[in-house]
Amino acid sequence: MKKRSLCFKYGSFSAALLALALGMASCHLEKKTGTDQSRAIKTEDITWEEKPSAEGCKLTAAYPTDNSSAVTQNIREWMNEQLGGTYTGSLDDGKKLLEYYGTERAEQVKRDIAEIGENTAMDASAYYVQFKKAFETEKFITYTSEIYEYSGGAHGGESLSGGVFRKSDGRKFGWDMFTANGKEKLRGMIKKWIEKEFLQSKQR
Repeated sequence: MKKRSLCFKYGSFSAALLALALGMASCHLEKKTGTDQSRAIKTEDITWEEKPSAEGCKLTAAYPTDNSSAVTQNIREWMNEQLGGTYTGSLDDGKKLLEYYGTERAEQVKRDIAEIGENTAMDASAYYVQFKKAFETEKFITYTSEIYEYSGGAHGGESLSGGVFRKSDGRKFGWDMFTANGKEKLRGMIKKWIEKEFLQSKQR
């Protein structure tokens, strides 16, 4: 397979930066107050993978398991939207959700190969999805979504996005929660954090 190339859309990258920024604040709060593990969102690590084949479809998720929780429902709906939003079945079973999109993708690739021909770069296609629980505090939880696609040619594309959810009611936070001045301050915080991490990595 060709070397991966990161092709971020501005919106996805901005969402990832927002998740990073709020996650940084969450980590800072967690260091001060600690996290009550009994109040952590319960999740199950699930995976759906196409049988060994040229399609290379694999989807994984830290799937929230509390069916009665508003935040759980909103996280699940966000995952569905990240994958295309066409799944209309129950979100209680994360394996069915991943299987739906994985099978859909694998079948599409098979149709493309049949149409274009097997002796093309399409027979080395891939589709990888990973949902991670990135940060968590007493009041908030942050998820990230990474999707990599390769369908022939020189390289594939990868998108990264994030979602920050309030545990009490499941509300999802985004850029719309900031004023114009607040966005500039947030960008400054992110820039300083990246510069600090970069300098520390060079000193190691």
